[in-house]
Amino acid sequence: MSKLLNAMKKQVVTTLTPDISNANPHTVQDVLAALAQDKRTTQLRTVTYHICECLNVRVDELTIDALEGLAPRFSSYLQKRRYRPNSVRAYRYSTGILLRTAKQLGWTSRHSEMTKLWEPIIAAVAKTDGALGIVRYAISIGRTPSTLTDDDLSAWMQMRVSQGRGYPSTASKVRGFRATLSHAKLAGHLPGIFRVWKSKIRYGVHPDNFPVALRQEVDAMLKWAQAGYAKGRRAKHRLRSNSAKALLGTIKRLYGFAVNVLPTLTPSTAAIDPISIQTLTELVTPELVSAFIDWSINVRKLTGLSVAKQLRRLINPLKEYPDYTDKDFIWLSRLVQEIPLEPGSERRERKLRKYLPFDTVADIPRKIHETRLKAALAGRTAVAWAVHHELLMTWLVLEPWRQRNIRECKLGLREEGANLFKATILPLDKIKLSKWAEDRLQANPREELWQYYFREHETKGHREVHAVLPHRLVPLLEEYLTHHRPCLVSGNNPGTLFLDAHGRPMNSEQLSDAVSSLTLRYAGRRVTPHIFRDIWAYWWLGMHPEDYLTVSKKLWHRDIRTTIEIYGSQFNESHADSRMEDYLDLHG
Repeated sequence: MSKLLNAMKKQVVTTLTPDISNANPHTVQDVLAALAQDKRTTQLRTVTYHICECLNVRVDELTIDALEGLAPRFSSYLQKRRYRPNSVRAYRYSTGILLRTAKQLGWTSRHSEMTKLWEPIIAAVAKTDGALGIVRYAISIGRTPSTLTDDDLSAWMQMRVSQGRGYPSTASKVRGFRATLSHAKLAGHLPGIFRVWKSKIRYGVHPDNFPVALRQEVDAMLKWAQAGYAKGRRAKHRLRSNSAKALLGTIKRLYGFAVNVLPTLTPSTAAIDPISIQTLTELVTPELVSAFIDWSINVRKLTGLSVAKQLRRLINPLKEYPDYTDKDFIWLSRLVQEIPLEPGSERRERKLRKYLPFDTVADIPRKIHETRLKAALAGRTAVAWAVHHELLMTWLVLEPWRQRNIRECKLGLREEGANLFKATILPLDKIKLSKWAEDRLQANPREELWQYYFREHETKGHREVHAVLPHRLVPLLEEYLTHHRPCLVSGNNPGTLFLDAHGRPMNSEQLSDAVSSLTLRYAGRRVTPHIFRDIWAYWWLGMHPEDYLTVSKKLWHRDIRTTIEIYGSQFNESHADSRMEDYLDLHG
């Protein structure tokens, strides 16, 4: 038992008064005093000590009200301290004894008054999966509908994920909670969780439902944009499959806006006839694109950056596609430039809300490693998944690749197109070796080393990337490949390093959900794979100010100007002033 628990125990023992009146108790101490002669008193005191540590309050400050709705949080606290399920259930049962005894002694719950404030919300979300759990949690922490915040919802999600629930299912419950309240016209009752929330509006149209001419035109343009060589297209403007999908998504949304949204707007705005849109040039017009921007920013409340990013995808294909050489799309570039962008300070603040210090995320693999013993009780597959997750998080910390490269990283032989392989260094390989690798090759020039290699068409910047894998990854990688990955493969081996729950290659959403679950569970905040790139960059620049070249190469940027544009805020006016002062102080 910790020193804190011993101190709490001493405090309770010395302040108990056996002759306390049984009427209307207010604190847990009052209840314990009334149960002084009960044979369960020792057990109830122990529970009280743990509750105090869980809530970070002194024993004499622990009110009976604090016990209501405590079960999920208390369970999470006990599980983090590796209490067995039976012990967790016993402690929760003892907490119930304290509550029931308090009621018998005349205590009246203050939460009953709080519950009345939540009655309209409860009635609206009663049939929504998980919504009542959110309401109970809000009441337990003393929140009314008007004071519930996004941070409270995040805390509820963290609590559930720390109890072993998956992030995707937890996030879907929060989305369902918000969507139900929005449809019930109750968003105004909870301003704290609807301040920046945007409901999902399904207005896009699938290409199969496009007019025939438009569908054929879009298919031809996408094929042209992805071809190895295409007449009129600059080589650097060739689209990867993911970029082509994003371009198609923009066209789907723009056409969907024209046929599903525009007719519902005011007559002055909806002067465009959707039926007349049969080709891409009839879809991408100044009038329709302007209306789309207006609606996206002023009605949907999307950020200018997200709208501009969507429309920029159209610019190069429309300007270079041979069928449009007689068309002038300069207006589109100008229109995109007119879109107001949020200040850089706001973007940085939003990013900081998703950010964790490097040391925090670097400690996640160790925490996952400690779960192996518990996983062993559930069987070999559970251990394999623990090792899989440990390797995934270690990889993101040491090799913050883009999500696509992590998902599609293929195992095998280099000559067969693999991205991760163990082989000798070839004479023509332009690889800078760390000292440990140089020492190994000096002792044995034919020694095989783990390497990763991505060809130009496999990276976003169309750059060839080849390096020796950091030696800190190798032992865990070899353990995973030898003993654990075979347990996770289902059916035909997909050949990718990381797998989904069915033993197949992970898609973008699955990887994001997996990383979100692990960071929320072990670090207390949801972090997506892409944010690991920022975490690594800021960590490195913190130790090596202005070393943007290393950051640029580590993140596989095509141009160092991209790196400086993204991370240049680390070197601002204050750095210039401090440098000047240091120089003057040094040289007089």
